Amino acid sequence: MIYYPISIIERFLMIVNTKIIVQQRMLCILLWCCVFITGSELYAQSNSKIKPKVGVLSFDENNNKSPTFKFIRKIENKKVYLPMLTMIFFEKNSAEIPVRYNTDYGIFNENSFLDPVYATKPPMYAYYQILNVIGTRLKMSKQNVRLLGCTDGKEDISLVKSRAETVKSYWIKNYGVEASRIEIMAQAQKNGLPPDSTRSRPTNKPDETELIDQENRRVEIYGDWEIVKPIMVTKGDTTTSPPDLFFDYDFGIDTSNILKVELIVQQPHPDGKATDELLLKTYNFTDGFEPEFKWEVNKPENRDRQPKYETDMLITLVVTDKERRRYESEQVAIPVEQKDDTKTKVVGKSEKIVEFDLILFDYGKDNLTASHKKIIDIIKNENTNNELYDFGASVKITGYSDNTGNLVSNQTRSERRAISVSKYFKETLSYLRYFDASRVLELGSGATDLNRDQFGSPESRMYCRTVRIRIDNSN
Repeated sequence: MIYYPISIIERFLMIVNTKIIVQQRMLCILLWCCVFITGSELYAQSNSKIKPKVGVLSFDENNNKSPTFKFIRKIENKKVYLPMLTMIFFEKNSAEIPVRYNTDYGIFNENSFLDPVYATKPPMYAYYQILNVIGTRLKMSKQNVRLLGCTDGKEDISLVKSRAETVKSYWIKNYGVEASRIEIMAQAQKNGLPPDSTRSRPTNKPDETELIDQENRRVEIYGDWEIVKPIMVTKGDTTTSPPDLFFDYDFGIDTSNILKVELIVQQPHPDGKATDELLLKTYNFTDGFEPEFKWEVNKPENRDRQPKYETDMLITLVVTDKERRRYESEQVAIPVEQKDDTKTKVVGKSEKIVEFDLILFDYGKDNLTASHKKIIDIIKNENTNNELYDFGASVKITGYSDNTGNLVSNQTRSERRAISVSKYFKETLSYLRYFDASRVLELGSGATDLNRDQFGSPESRMYCRTVRIRIDNSN
């Protein structure tokens, strides 16, 4: 009887040892399978005729494509005159101020927009302060404003008045503006549409109907120049050299077995703990394939993906064949240099670069209004002591449009807007003895997502119907 417990222990140990042996054998089998599969994969790749390579090219000073050995990103802050879009947009069937507008009321100091900290803010940041900017201007003056409420033509007509009352109440309650100084105008049309409604614009795209309605659900603000004049902000900008990169592909001898191709551009953080994915371009090879890809690094919509550090850009071409095997090219490393020009100024008060936006062209229009001309007149009126336009300055005037309509008409319209502004600009500054009209360049950029939000709001689309004047005194 005294040996019985020992027998149980021995049996237990035998069972445990047996399980360990089985697990060890299973682990060996698993490891052998992994080695076999990996070896087979390596053997298949080493004997494959798919051998991906990628080259990085750009235009040299002679306008010829040549290998890229360095990428330079220049950072600059510039003063920008930004006209106020004097409209507040509302949600469908609502008279409440949308949450995207800043309603943290108080005496708003417009000079705060010049703080470099705002240079990294989204381009629409200043516009969303419109209620406070105009509220402060009304409080600091004795001038009046008029409000016109509008609908999309299908909403309840009572929204015409209630939307205007919402804006009026905001200024009365938060800025102490006398009610008698804020006039609510009678509706412009029987159905509540604005006087310059976008509803009548031609469109053959059903999905544009809602975009048109969004633009008409608004309150328009009318006032003297001191109330609606532009504000000056500091805006950060970057330029790259080269502005475009071209990726040239080579897959080896046999491409018949290729299923998918991926171009990957990455940049490690300086601390090595993270990596930014700057570009991922994927092709299904069976759908056709372009042997070269152009990356327009300096376009506004691509600037959030520019390399931000002084670490190498790493480019890899990855090919997947029809058996789902992956083949990677040798990684190409392009050194990146960052140049900070935000503190450089020329002699005197003059900024190196000043930019003006001329906004709110009516849909499909390129003619200048009186308010547009007043903005150009700022250049003349503030040019004492050559503060804005100096000897040898170059001027670039670029027209833009939103994404509604077709590509051809948008491109043509943007060019006409630039030419229209250029004509008045030259007339305005022709009195300067050192003004050189030949140094004024007009460009059209067509539909451009200037606000980097995919034209996601009515105000964003309106701010894209613009012309920008860039005066560069850095030469």
